[in-house]
Amino acid sequence: MASFCLTTVESNKNLFRTLFGHAAIYGISSVGGRFINYLLVPYHTRIFGPATYGIITDFYALTAVLQILLTLGLETGFFRFASKDRSHAEVFSNSFLILFSNGLLFLLFSSIFLHPIACFLGYSSNPEYVFLFVLILFFDTIVAIPFSKLRLDGKALEFVLVKSGNILINVALNFVFLSNTYFINQLHKIPAFENSGLVVLVFIANFIASLATLAYFYREFLRIKLNFNYQLIKEIITYSIPLMIGGLAGIVNDMADRFFIKYMIPPEQHPMYQLGIYGGILKISILLNLFIQVYRFAAEPIFFTTSDSKGSKKFYADSAKYFFFVSLFIFLFISFYISYFEMILGGNYRSGIGIVPILLLSYVFFGFYFNLSVWFKLTDRTRFAVTFTILGLLVNVLINYFTVPIYGFYGSAWARLVSYFVMVVLSYIVGQRIFPVPYDLKRIFEYFALSIALFFLSRLMPETTNIFFTLIRFFMLCFFLLYFLFREVDVRNKLKSILLSYGNKSH
Repeated sequence: MASFCLTTVESNKNLFRTLFGHAAIYGISSVGGRFINYLLVPYHTRIFGPATYGIITDFYALTAVLQILLTLGLETGFFRFASKDRSHAEVFSNSFLILFSNGLLFLLFSSIFLHPIACFLGYSSNPEYVFLFVLILFFDTIVAIPFSKLRLDGKALEFVLVKSGNILINVALNFVFLSNTYFINQLHKIPAFENSGLVVLVFIANFIASLATLAYFYREFLRIKLNFNYQLIKEIITYSIPLMIGGLAGIVNDMADRFFIKYMIPPEQHPMYQLGIYGGILKISILLNLFIQVYRFAAEPIFFTTSDSKGSKKFYADSAKYFFFVSLFIFLFISFYISYFEMILGGNYRSGIGIVPILLLSYVFFGFYFNLSVWFKLTDRTRFAVTFTILGLLVNVLINYFTVPIYGFYGSAWARLVSYFVMVVLSYIVGQRIFPVPYDLKRIFEYFALSIALFFLSRLMPETTNIFFTLIRFFMLCFFLLYFLFREVDVRNKLKSILLSYGNKSH
């Protein structure tokens, strides 16, 4: 028994070492890439008014929804079947062919019915906006499986370099196009763009960046074999479609607030103006979502490849607990120093800064839901992803429907938080019956209660950049971290051993 426990502990140490190693690579480059991308937020919110920025927010929300439909949940499906006793090349080729066919059908349909689609979306005067995004979606769809292959092969560095390259090209072209009168003047000489606003330059920059990413993977495309394995395709689609439906409900849940703001706020209250403010405010809270994305990229392949290992459930439980603490730490950090973070935005966008803590907490629960979702992915019960996300979506829709016309985007922020909390509760209750994982709920609740108490304590202080209150909030953050280390003996001992080994090497 002692031998088993020792083996399990050592195994989990190796798993965490792998997880943290991949997370560090994804994290450093993703944070760097997103920091570059973040330069667009102060730039755009100072160039474009909220109503124009609302157009950008609207299109990217719609793109996020359509991307789920086009990728069909095959990224996770690819992990699942490539991890089994299957030929990686065969799974890769067939997964790619599925997505290529789906993307091509979407491209043809959208091209034929471009003007009706543009009218339906409210852009009848600018169908070129829609066409550019159709092309971007097509390019991004057919590179989804090559990106997943890099993750499965453990090529984290290459993955993030390509992703970062895409961001760098996009951001650089935004600055070049929008700050140079030559491009602005030449734009309206092109017949297709003669009626376009400057916002189209943002879309053109994205189009070029997506095209460059597509070109990078040309070697992977040359390896594609046109040998359709219909049985394999059926198995992949059967496994992935429920994830796609669940993912679709999830992304609609995430994006529904934008559509409710656009269509349910009365015209006299300027819905696109409010949508622009809300889109800008979201950029601050999405800093926490960046951590979630980094964690997901690093953790998901490890969850699949270690599902049969001894002590894997303990690993899942500890991962969820540590993730939850780090998420709450980020929530506190941004909430404490919101007077600094709001400077990211142009002055016209800061009126909605009060919703940031609500949005941050919604992302805390969203990330925790990802940790809990491991049970239905590993047991092939992906239909539960559909059930939970649709129920969460229903909660979101109901709260948005009744609150947005009255309270505007404040109603949307609360709807997002409540819906993710409901999904967490449902996933935990059902999951513990089918695939019990020993989550340390007592400790998790302690960290949550302490973070909320510290948050409300900070609210008693004035929102200011005064050095005295800045230091007090800093000491509150230190207290939160020290409490975590006091309660987590394993983490404390590990940090102590690292420091001691470093000290010995320095001598």
